[in-house]
Amino acid sequence: MQRIERSSDKIREVHVKHVQVSPQNANDMAPPLLFYNRVPKTGSTTFANIAYELAQRNDFSMLHINVTYKNTKWLNILDQQRFVKNVSLWTEKHPALYHGHLQFLDFTRFGYPNPCTSI
Repeated sequence: MQRIERSSDKIREVHVKHVQVSPQNANDMAPPLLFYNRVPKTGSTTFANIAYELAQRNDFSMLHINVTYKNTKWLNILDQQRFVKNVSLWTEKHPALYHGHLQFLDFTRFGYPNPCTSI
């Protein structure tokens, strides 16, 4: 556990050196994203199908996240860091709704502003 915390601290140090987020610029830097954590047997497939229809009509991207690895839906700290960086910097698909079975990720932990909404 201590190794993970040390790795997390090192990653945070690197990103803080390169991305300085302050309350004044956090909203300017935050990508227009929505994260939908799908939950089995709750109508999440129906919701995703409706969102796909709305995406076509309203010109936003729908991106499915598949992080299943060795029957787990949890990303290790390095994969979390890569995911946060990729999502934050991949502006070609903004605005976007990301959906899938994924744990909550705190973007600020890696020096990026949190996406506007997670549901």
